[in-house]
Amino acid sequence: MVCDLDNFLFTFITPILPEILETRLQQPASRIQTLTSLILAMNALVSIILAPVTGYLADKLSSRNGLLIAAWVANMLGTAVTAWATTLTVLIIGRLIQTVAGSVIWIVGMAMLANAAGTRHLSKAFGVAVLLVSAGLLTGPAVSAALYKFVSYPVMWSSAFIVLLIGLILQLLVLEPRGGGAHVSSHPKDWDTGDEEHDTTRTRSRETQTQTLDATDPLLPSSPAAEARTYHTTTDATQPPSPAASSITQEENIYWLILRKKRVAAGLLGDTLLAIVIASFEATIPLHIREVFHWDSFHAGLLFLLLQAPTLVLVVPVGGLKDRFGLRYPVSLGFVLLAPSLVLLGLPGQEFWGMMMGGHSGRVVYLGALVAIGVWRTLILGYGGVEVLNGANELADEKPGIFGSNGGYSRTFSLSNATWKGGMFIGPLVSGALTEAVGYFYMNLFLGMTIIFRAWTRIPCAPRPTRTSAAWSGIIVLAGGTGGFGRYLAEAITSSPDYAVAILTRSKAPIWTSHPKITTHQTDYTAASLLPILNTTRATTLLSLIRCSNDIYLPLHTHLLDACIASQTCKRLIPSEWAGNVDDFPLLPRSYGLTRAPFREILRARAASHHIEWTLVNHGWYMDYFLAEHKSYIAYVPGEFPIDPQTWTYRVEGDGEAPHITVRVPGVTLRVCTVCRKELRGLHEVAGRPFKREYRSVEQIEHDVEQHPTPSDDPNIALPELEECTIKGAICCPREKALRQKEEFFAGMELLGLEELLVRAEREGFN
Repeated sequence: MVCDLDNFLFTFITPILPEILETRLQQPASRIQTLTSLILAMNALVSIILAPVTGYLADKLSSRNGLLIAAWVANMLGTAVTAWATTLTVLIIGRLIQTVAGSVIWIVGMAMLANAAGTRHLSKAFGVAVLLVSAGLLTGPAVSAALYKFVSYPVMWSSAFIVLLIGLILQLLVLEPRGGGAHVSSHPKDWDTGDEEHDTTRTRSRETQTQTLDATDPLLPSSPAAEARTYHTTTDATQPPSPAASSITQEENIYWLILRKKRVAAGLLGDTLLAIVIASFEATIPLHIREVFHWDSFHAGLLFLLLQAPTLVLVVPVGGLKDRFGLRYPVSLGFVLLAPSLVLLGLPGQEFWGMMMGGHSGRVVYLGALVAIGVWRTLILGYGGVEVLNGANELADEKPGIFGSNGGYSRTFSLSNATWKGGMFIGPLVSGALTEAVGYFYMNLFLGMTIIFRAWTRIPCAPRPTRTSAAWSGIIVLAGGTGGFGRYLAEAITSSPDYAVAILTRSKAPIWTSHPKITTHQTDYTAASLLPILNTTRATTLLSLIRCSNDIYLPLHTHLLDACIASQTCKRLIPSEWAGNVDDFPLLPRSYGLTRAPFREILRARAASHHIEWTLVNHGWYMDYFLAEHKSYIAYVPGEFPIDPQTWTYRVEGDGEAPHITVRVPGVTLRVCTVCRKELRGLHEVAGRPFKREYRSVEQIEHDVEQHPTPSDDPNIALPELEECTIKGAICCPREKALRQKEEFFAGMELLGLEELLVRAEREGFN
């Protein structure tokens, strides 16, 4: 809406500028065409110079609304100077102030729109924007021409001040989306995400396998990593290199990186040509119709209304078609049809075979050509803007963090603005010079030939919009998702047509897949590094699978929460917590009582006030530990799970009657879930092969818990702590609660007893 009002003011002076120069400023008639072209071109030139500076400053500000408010105030000042100008110098100064303010409003306003719309709806969003802009471009000349002709010069400018006041009020009412700023850690720790991100060893910590699905589906926790039968699980994974908060230095030239993309360069060239054509209308139509048809500024305003009207009607449905089928064919068709229409526009007033095309037939041809141009240009409008923002999204995926914590839409859209204004600068100069040198018809013929040449060249934009990581209705971000459980999660999530996955990792090594719906982003897990990734991917859920030592867990997950709070779209957090029945045993395992329990309190204290939803998940033991290594992504972990399929040993903890929950990992959606008690008896009876039993008494476990606690700098849980959880029943949630949550979150999903599961596995050939 504010861009609509700004464009109303931008075109407000166009139909009356020749008369202002001639009657109010007393300029000679011979200079009117030249001065009109120069003043319009000057505005475009200033906008070109300002565009990169405006984009840079806007992206560095955490709040852009204040900048826009200042721009509206400056626009009021510039309009006042222009309105009261009685000399050419004062008029130029007023227009310069208006141009500076208008450039800020346009670039920053459109960047905010693109940020809110996302990649999937860019063309439709630009369609709505162009609809409003067209309304401004359409009404500006018509209002100024009508008020100037039928009322008075002061009343005409009063209407402009009313529009400015409305724009300022609307800007004051704007609520910026959350996520402008970022919590920055000045000295981030070199956190170890351990072997969750390096699957080079087949040992995994239970924490390695922790995570869940999306909005209403909880499913998270664990998976181990251990050396044989020791009291502390360990890993041989090496520490991955820690990148800087951004994998790219800020010194890299963002503008050059985007311009190197062919589709962006093609889009900006197309925008420039269209801007040249439109600017030529503003510079030549008022004078041409006065000479050929003897029409005045009022008629000029109506002609600009006629030019804009088709866009007002067609731009939104055309934008939807572009989103669905891509830009190439609509844009190419627009250029092909625009060229002959330009030639037709130049025919009235031109002599052919001794006859002058004028009178009624000339008016009909002229009006028809203008309407046709209004239709064809709708197919082209937004081409450069959409491509440059798509290019920015691609660059953000290729080089996470390159735009900084506030994103880069203002800087990238300034490229579109600069090239458009470049066309607006060239258009009046070229059209004015050609009109004076060879005439109006040959000026239009030259523009038509240029356009048709562009139409013959291949437009290197995607034939159909491909859904990038930022274009799906839901983006699940897996923090530390390169391990076995992360792989299961990614495969299950991407099987949905509506969800994609973004994997966060500290490693530069390629992950296990090149799936088009899975992107990888390097990060150091500070909020400053995470926020640009969440914003550019337009993440909806952040799900942590990170295994780290106890002294790192709290600050690391606090940074995950900070990033969600600052993010514009990611408002669900699932922390890395293998905990079990946290309602009845909130402090077990013991080391978790020092880390996970405090973070739960942080979530309870901060999440709701910042509109963050969070979920904790207990899945119990993964049944995939029973499988041979080649049949599961989950690594074999000797010693941690009570049943060891490699040695066919069952470790009886306490009296062996403690309840367990066992969950099959593949699919992650809990397609097969068993809630069983007395697991030993069921397995023994079904398998038909006796286990070798080991016994750990309650006394032994309690002694070892005291003597072998988990060190604060160890990312793994001391094995006695897990045994303590088992004998106290902390691993298994109450059956009634589990069934209730099953109905709430997994309605229609079948729960199987362990015996039935094994029978089905044998029947279906899963050995």
